[in-house]
Amino acid sequence: MPEMYKIDMKYYLYLPQSNALVNKRIQNILMFIAFMSIGLVLLWLVYRDQDLSEILRKMKDIRWGWFIPALSIAMLSHISRAIRWNLLLESMGNYKPRFLNTFFAVMSMYFVNLAIPRLGEVTRSGIVSRYDKLPFSKVLGTMVTERATDMLVLLIFTLIVVLTKGSEVTSFIMENPGFKENLNFLFSPLFWVGFILIAITGLFLLYYIAKGKLDNYKVFKKTGNFLRNFISGLKAVAYIKHRWKYIAHSLFIFVAYFFMLYACFPAFEGLSQVSPMAVLTIFVAGSFGMVAPAPNGMGAWHFMTIQTMIVFGVLEADAKVFALVVHSLQMIMLVFFGLISVIGLPLINRNRL
Repeated sequence: MPEMYKIDMKYYLYLPQSNALVNKRIQNILMFIAFMSIGLVLLWLVYRDQDLSEILRKMKDIRWGWFIPALSIAMLSHISRAIRWNLLLESMGNYKPRFLNTFFAVMSMYFVNLAIPRLGEVTRSGIVSRYDKLPFSKVLGTMVTERATDMLVLLIFTLIVVLTKGSEVTSFIMENPGFKENLNFLFSPLFWVGFILIAITGLFLLYYIAKGKLDNYKVFKKTGNFLRNFISGLKAVAYIKHRWKYIAHSLFIFVAYFFMLYACFPAFEGLSQVSPMAVLTIFVAGSFGMVAPAPNGMGAWHFMTIQTMIVFGVLEADAKVFALVVHSLQMIMLVFFGLISVIGLPLINRNRL
C-alpha cells in the first residue's frame, strides 16, 4: 500500500466526536439547520427582487422534454464516478468491490451532502467498507486522490475558459459602466504591482507550509495537512493499475457535467442559441459556486450561473428562471436516487453481511 494513501484523519473526518448517540444526532441536526440556512439566505439574496409571477409565467413555456437527455447524461457521470472509484479501490490491494455498492455509495454521498456538505464522503467510505469488507481508513484515503483529481480537471477547464472567453468578459466589463466602475481597481498599475507581490509571498508561504516548516504554528498546521494530502492525492494516480482509464473517466465526468448543462438550454425560450463556449464558461463559474457551504451549492451556484449568463447577453429574468429550474431538478434527482440507494444497499447485500 503506497504511503500516498495515508491521510490526516483529523482533517478529513467530519463525523461528530461525541460518545453519546443522542449528541451526535443533535450535532447533525444543528449542522443541517446551519448549512440549509446559509443556502436559503443566499437564495433569498439572489431572488429577493424577482417577481414570482414572472417566474411562474416563464416556467409555462419550458420544454420539459429536454431535461430527459440532460438528466440521463448526469446519470452517466455518476456511473463513471463509481467506475473510477472502483479503479482506485482495486489499486489499494487485492480488493474487488461490487460496482452496485460503489454506485449506490456515490449516490448516497450526494444525498447526504444535500443535508451536511462533505459528510457524504465519509458516508460513502463507510458504506463500501461495511459491505465489501475494505479497511475504512484506506477507503477514506481514496477521497483525497479523487478530490485532488477533480480540482485539477476543473482548473484545466478554467484555463480553457480564460484563454477562449477572457476577452469577452473583459469587453463586457468595459462596455457596461456599472460593472466597470465597480472593477476600476483591476485596471490600476498599483493593483497589479500589489497583486504580484502578494502572489509571490503567498507562493513562498504555501511552499513552507506544505513542507511542514510552519507546523509549530497551529494556524498553519491544518493548511499544511491539506496541501500535503492534496499533493499526495495527485501522486497516488501513479500507483493506479489502470491509470489511463482513471484519467479518461476523470475527464469524462466533467465533460458529462458540461453536456448535462448544455442540454438544458434548449428547454428555455430564447436560450437555445447560447454558444457551447459560453455554456462552458457558465459551467465553470457555477462549479466554483458549488464549493459554498450550502446544500448542493444552493444560492452560490445560482448567483455565479446567473451573473455569467448575463455577461453573455441573457436577460436577468431568463437567467434566474434557468438557474432555479435546473438546480431544483438536480436536487430532485439526487434525492430520488439517494433514497433508492439507501433502500437498495441492504437489499442487494442481505446475504453478504
